Amino acid sequence: MIARHQLLLSRSVAAGARHLISGSRKSNGSNCRYSSTPTIRQYFDGGNTPSRPSSYTPSRAFPQYTIFGDDALLSVKPLLPTFKPASRDGVALDRKGKIMMAFTPRLDSDGSGGGGGFRWDDQITIALAVEEVGLLINQLPSYEVEICRDGPRPGTTEGTGNMQYGMNSGAAQEGGGVQISDAPDKVLTARPGEGATVSFKIDFVRDGVGGQISPVDNNSHHAPLEVVVQAGEFEVLKRIMESSIPYLLGWTSMMDIGIASMMRSGIDGGGNR
Repeated sequence: MIARHQLLLSRSVAAGARHLISGSRKSNGSNCRYSSTPTIRQYFDGGNTPSRPSSYTPSRAFPQYTIFGDDALLSVKPLLPTFKPASRDGVALDRKGKIMMAFTPRLDSDGSGGGGGFRWDDQITIALAVEEVGLLINQLPSYEVEICRDGPRPGTTEGTGNMQYGMNSGAAQEGGGVQISDAPDKVLTARPGEGATVSFKIDFVRDGVGGQISPVDNNSHHAPLEVVVQAGEFEVLKRIMESSIPYLLGWTSMMDIGIASMMRSGIDGGGNR
């Protein structure tokens, strides 16, 4: 009887051990055995050897979507909006955000384009206003879209509508100010292609002729730069742009603040006004 009791007890302990091992193998609902995939917390804490306090929370982020073309790289990232105080305890939008599109040429081992490396110093950028982002979403991939930045004209000191297309120290000076020769326009063209692809091209154009050298952009001699975006990549890009618009307008953040304020007012008995 004692031997039988010990046998049953040992079987019970073994079953419990198997249950614990089985449970440890199923992490986060997965059937993977001994999954080593780190959690977000472990990622920021450095895994099993934390390099930061356990309460660490990142205060900055750098969202970016990258598409690799044959001759260039296209990266898309937000330029966030800015805010200003309003009334006694409020906040209002100061400057709307934008979407930055950056074209970076490839670099071969022999110094030519088309290789695995990239010439980061030769990057050409264009910042799109919220309304221009909406235009791309609305028209593509059915219709071609062209977005133009007027080049600075003689006697002016900046380009129109694009803070990235400004002066450099190489421009001629006169009377204490900067005088600029007639500069070509910077043009972004998005053209639909076969198989629901979309070609994005950046170029410097004067009188309808591309490939022009701009006196106010040192990287203009690398243009045109073109990246063909595949159908799946464009769908991702389109969704990123769509979801970014409320944030670029500060709409989401200020709506959250407004709703929270109204909730506090209602709880405190202040009514709806």
